[in-house]
Amino acid sequence: MLNYPQPVISGKLLWQETPIEIATDENIAPFGVLVDDHQEYSEKPDSGGSVFNFWWKGNSIFSEDESENDSALLGWSVAPEEAEEAEPTRDQALLWHACQYPDTGQLYFPLRGEDYIIVLAEPHQDIRPKHFRAFHITGGKGIYIHPGIWHEGIIPLNERASFYKQGDTDNRVNMNFAEDMGAFLAIPLEKVRGL
Repeated sequence: MLNYPQPVISGKLLWQETPIEIATDENIAPFGVLVDDHQEYSEKPDSGGSVFNFWWKGNSIFSEDESENDSALLGWSVAPEEAEEAEPTRDQALLWHACQYPDTGQLYFPLRGEDYIIVLAEPHQDIRPKHFRAFHITGGKGIYIHPGIWHEGIIPLNERASFYKQGDTDNRVNMNFAEDMGAFLAIPLEKVRGL
């Protein structure tokens, strides 16, 4: 059972660096579609949407579904056991978890035009951290993620970012990198922060 609000995870694991790519229509195509206007996008899921907030607090990254008043800890910028004591940094993000929705797509759209990072991986029989790619989405664009694509929530480049999210949240498959594979996804944010 995953403990989203406060997973107990050691930082003494492999850090699988996942370089960041600038998202384009071409390199996003295996995973989804960049979206200019979420209200006009025709392939969006049928389910209702809600506002999701993503923010940094100290060295931790959190998310919250406003409609459910439900929050989760997505990751850290330092090893988890150092997060409380270390000076806040935004040089990287260490992600411990990903999920997929086999039967439905997911739409994320920034409400204030924020740039952001998202990690994605195609379905794979033996999914591993090395299969993930990190994308820097710019220009106020959103993303529609195809059914079955592995992903984690948004990594904000500012202190906080708010998104319209649409997609059924049932029938989710979870993956705990740290527990199942002894690794974090390590996303090097210092190269894109402030761009």
